[in-house]
Formats: sequence, C-alpha cells, structure tokens
Amino acid sequence: MKLTINKIKLTLLLIMFLANILSARASVVSFLKENDGVTVTLDKGLMKIKICLNNVIQVKYTTLPLFLDKQSLVVINEWKSTPEFSDSETNNKVILTTARLKIVVNRETNAVTYFNLNGNVILSEDDSKVKTMNRSLVRR
Repeated sequence: MKLTINKIKLTLLLIMFLANILSARASVVSFLKENDGVTVTLDKGLMKIKICLNNVIQVKYTTLPLFLDKQSLVVINEWKSTPEFSDSETNNKVILTTARLKIVVNRETNAVTYFNLNGNVILSEDDSKVKTMNRSLVRR
C-alpha cells in the first residue's frame, strides 16, 4: 500500500513538473508591423523587435498585455529615424529584413536568430530550449 501511494505522489509530481514546463513556453500568436519594427503577441506576453539602424536591433519582452512607457535603463539613444525594412511570414517564422540583417523569429519557441544577408548566422537563441520569462521588480 505504501509503495502505491509513493507511486501516485511521484506521478502527480511529474505531471505538475511537466505542466509547469509547458506553461512557460511562449509561442507566437500574431505580429503587427509598426513604423519602427514589429510587436509580436505571444501566448504569454509581448515581444517588441525595434529596428534602430540597419545593423542595430532592440528586442524587448514583457509578460504584461502591453509595454509600459518607461525609459530604458539600457538603451539611451532615442533612434529618431527608422531605416526601411520589410516583413514576411511563413507557417513557422516571422521574418524582418533590413539593408544589412535578416531577423527570424521561430513561431513555436519565439527564439530569435540574426543572419547577415548572405544567410550566415550572426547570433541565435537555442530553438531546442524553452524560453521563460520571470516577473521581477526593478527599481532605480
């Protein structure tokens, strides 16, 4: 009897663990092109990809349903003009292209990959790992 109760406890613990991992996944629901980039709606929050220059991209995340209008503690340049860029999509990707970069967002994992225009990867987040966002309080 004790062995059965331990098996049940272990099974419930495993189910809770898997449910927690799966609930942390933030996949792409939709995206909206704006003058300075795109806002991507995730099933758990938002991601903003801002085109600052042809070779400078700012990516922001939030678990909230909107971005708060707060001055960045990291980016101090206001980027008064936005270079031209195009957007496209496939079943599993959202793609932004500038004169120097191609930015690809995996719809399933929301992993971002940066390519040069020759198709070489400059920087890539790991598609095989689940990206999570944890709430935190930041004070000045």
